[in-house]
Amino acid sequence: DQRRCRSTVVCRYPGRRRARSGHVSPPDAAAFLELTARTGVDDLAAETGAVPAIAWWLLLINTVWSVIYDTQYAMVDREDDRKIGVKSTAILFGRWDRHMIGITHIVSLGLLTLVGSMANLGYFYYAGLLAAAGLAIYQQTLIYRREAKLCFRAFLNNNWFGAAVFAGLVINYLVTR
Repeated sequence: DQRRCRSTVVCRYPGRRRARSGHVSPPDAAAFLELTARTGVDDLAAETGAVPAIAWWLLLINTVWSVIYDTQYAMVDREDDRKIGVKSTAILFGRWDRHMIGITHIVSLGLLTLVGSMANLGYFYYAGLLAAAGLAIYQQTLIYRREAKLCFRAFLNNNWFGAAVFAGLVINYLVTR
């Protein structure tokens, strides 16, 4: 049963994230997390018999966004990770961590714009993306000095990033239906 498999994957992710060096690399942990999203695409294919192109774009967006918040979280305990041998994206990216987060924010917002265009979404959706872009800039200010508390705030702020995109989508739907 796919739902039971997805629940198992979600519950085991934190353990994969904290695995010791040599056992799990950052891409493996991220891929493990993305398996949960992928099973949603599999569910869609099983239900409808096909997967529309937009679903694959959404999966890619989810993957890129998970790199953003996973790296922000990893920035919180980078020194502890080094001591115990955990390979995180913050360690992988090194001094380029903030740049990589900025690049992945730009990529995710660009892909969200593409999806909006593919779905013929209106101004309210793009207003939500604009708000999300503002939150991405705010996150960059939080992680600028790489202070653990502020990096954790940036990680938590991803809830608002997602909420801005979702709100734009919902308002767009309500106004245009």
